[in-house]
Amino acid sequence: MKNKHWIRYLVYILLIFGLLYLDSYILRQRVLYQKETFDIEFTYFTISMIIKMGIGFVLGLDYIINENKKEGPWKVNLPKIILMVIPAFYLSISYLAMYRFDGSTIYKILTYPMFIFMQNDSSFIFVSQLIVGYLLITSFYKQSKEIEG
Repeated sequence: MKNKHWIRYLVYILLIFGLLYLDSYILRQRVLYQKETFDIEFTYFTISMIIKMGIGFVLGLDYIINENKKEGPWKVNLPKIILMVIPAFYLSISYLAMYRFDGSTIYKILTYPMFIFMQNDSSFIFVSQLIVGYLLITSFYKQSKEIEG
């Protein structure tokens, strides 16, 4: 039984390292593309964002596996999604919004809060992408049936 835990956590860390390697590969490809074309390709930003959300997903896998073993119907923690996942997702798409809606009124409205966070550092974008993946996977749970007596 204890060997299952060792193997599970080994698989988790290998998945995380694999996703980190894939993300660094995507980053290299994006840099090469920008050097050749002097243009920004949103596909690279999107893939990188999905990879980082995937890392957050892997971090929450243990939770969802334990929930899956429980009896009862699946439920969604809607307050968690509305109050935590959506704002974290908003921050995680900062690069995409910054370059995609450049100059329009939508751009000014959508990106103003992002620039407040970006004044000193943009690492919050990557952290928020991890948070989105983790919070999203942990927003699902099985509601156990209450015993009536």
